[in-house]
Amino acid sequence: MSPEHAGRSIQNVLESDLESVVSQIAARGIQYSKEERPERNTRKVMYYDPDGNEIGLIHVSS
Repeated sequence: MSPEHAGRSIQNVLESDLESVVSQIAARGIQYSKEERPERNTRKVMYYDPDGNEIGLIHVSS
């Protein structure tokens, strides 16, 4: 892997129970870095690794 290419990926995962997943991750000592509400009834929390890659967890409620 080339170090100059690190840190530019984004992965989003839809979650049916976002609160539970966020709580489980927090229990391991990891807090999300950012939260967005991009659409009505939608919540996204983002986690970043040391290289700047983003993992977003998204919940869309009815």
